[in-house]
Amino acid sequence: DHKPDLEDEKQRIENSGGRVTFDGYCHRVAKKHGAGPGLNMSRSFGDGVAHRVCGVSADPEVREHQLSREDYALLVCSDGIWEVITPQEAADMIKDYGQWQ
Repeated sequence: DHKPDLEDEKQRIENSGGRVTFDGYCHRVAKKHGAGPGLNMSRSFGDGVAHRVCGVSADPEVREHQLSREDYALLVCSDGIWEVITPQEAADMIKDYGQWQ
């Protein structure tokens, strides 16, 4: 998950002219000398201002994984899902559906 408080993400944001703040609930990316609530993620698509002046990136982080018979499912979720459940909770929710459904 790309959160602004992760050290490598925070460093990239600050090096690009943004800042990371904490609003009492989550860390957010904002302009270095500006007001506003900011984004609670360090990467996003389509937010031109955040990309230009806050250090938010649209570049994805990519990993490859060779599938095997031990792999049960692939979950593709937006950032918001991980705000409310853990990966284990997500796995528990789908375990009864069986493979290939």
